Amino acid sequence: YFTDTIKNKPNKEAFDIARGPYKPDECIMIRDNYIVDIQGAIHAGIKAILLDPKNKYEYENKIKKINELEELLWNFMMN
Repeated sequence: YFTDTIKNKPNKEAFDIARGPYKPDECIMIRDNYIVDIQGAIHAGIKAILLDPKNKYEYENKIKKINELEELLWNFMMN
């Protein structure tokens, strides 16, 4: 779907297309690339969770980080 006129991540246009009919505050990006996925999502107004099992990224404290996907289920069940 992406062409020369529509940029890929981390450009805001890519996230606008990916979220479809949903508002940015109705979406969450869960990915493992801090620059492309997480920073791009935040720039597009989408909440983001960094999946970083090897602790390879230095990141801002305001970013939610998990080491494995099972943490999402655990956090969901506890809230």
